[in-house]
Amino acid sequence: MYAIAYNILHKKADAEDAVQHTFLSILDNPGRIMSLPDKEKGYYLTVVVKNVALNMCKKQKREEDIADIEQLGELDSGVKLEELVFSRIMLEKVKAALRRLPDVYYEIIYLNAVIGMNTRELADTLGTSEILIRQRLFRARRRLTEILEKEHAFDE
Repeated sequence: MYAIAYNILHKKADAEDAVQHTFLSILDNPGRIMSLPDKEKGYYLTVVVKNVALNMCKKQKREEDIADIEQLGELDSGVKLEELVFSRIMLEKVKAALRRLPDVYYEIIYLNAVIGMNTRELADTLGTSEILIRQRLFRARRRLTEILEKEHAFDE
């Protein structure tokens, strides 16, 4: 289990945390693993530790992505101080709103807006249809707008 987690996370402490979280999640629902045949218990543990490690990796990546978004917000030195301050405030509000999006919406917005993938590339990457990608993009943008409007981010 440790080897699987380490191959995903590439850090000893993170891999140990993933294994610990795996055991804790199994302790929360012991009946699930006990109901499996002995042959499948190892496979089940492998899948659980892999998912825990991937979730940890995704969380770490999200924080790195937020830093990337901040770099996109960098302005030229010729910009007025007032505009720079307003831009920074808006950037912080958008970053905070992005953190509140569900993973499925965050991933779509990030890949589309920051990485620059179109709907076809998104569909191929995520293994789904373009129609579903367009629907999720629409919902993600709407959700992001709702969060920003709720916090009055667009008010001056």
